[in-house]
Amino acid sequence: MSRNLKKQKNKEWECIQNIQRKMKIENCFGISQEEFKEIKQWINNANPNEKNSHFPDFLFENGFIEHFAITSSLENKKGAKQKMESVILEQKSEKIFTEQFEKSRIGEITNYSVSKNFEEHSHNNIVKSIKKNWEKHIESSKKYIGNKEHSIFLMEYMDHHLHTAVEKDDGCHKIYHTYRITADLDLLKWLYKFNDEIEYLILYHEESLEIIKMDAIMNIIQDKKKVLFAPIFGLENHRYIGAKI
Repeated sequence: MSRNLKKQKNKEWECIQNIQRKMKIENCFGISQEEFKEIKQWINNANPNEKNSHFPDFLFENGFIEHFAITSSLENKKGAKQKMESVILEQKSEKIFTEQFEKSRIGEITNYSVSKNFEEHSHNNIVKSIKKNWEKHIESSKKYIGNKEHSIFLMEYMDHHLHTAVEKDDGCHKIYHTYRITADLDLLKWLYKFNDEIEYLILYHEESLEIIKMDAIMNIIQDKKKVLFAPIFGLENHRYIGAKI
């Protein structure tokens, strides 16, 4: 297994473990108590696919879990633009710091930092990301010849630059410090057409967990209020300090 693939698989497994710890009935939508117990057991018993680069990512008795990342950043053929730019910035800043550090004298402190504005994130970007990745993995699921009596698509949102405000009955808004797919009515309607192919949808973020039964989507969206998806602006900073002794 390549280093990059191993790193990816470790992140996917970490996502499963986080869901195992955080999963509660309050995170579920359109799901009964019995169904909650069932899906919790599936997730707790899920194991990585021994065929590392093959669909799906995880297997459990009579079913599978397929994990994929989504982003509110711009995407190109190589993935999220901001993520790639962040990696390049980090590598470049580490190189500059190392060069300065190597030239320093004993006892001298080397200090280097660099910043850049966050790229603009948007609701439109994340919808495009979800649809593109969903359709790609649906095609993979159609080709899968293993047991798919039960099927789960697990989407992981790792950005921190899109918040959700949902209007409450009193006219005030409940603020979520991440993207909430259960508030995205138009996207839920689009996803509903896949309810015969995928049984459950999970959206995981370190500050949020949503587990949706696909064939219950039309019931879920009936209770929703006005929603605002707002991008968050800020700076990415890399700072390095060191001294020779």
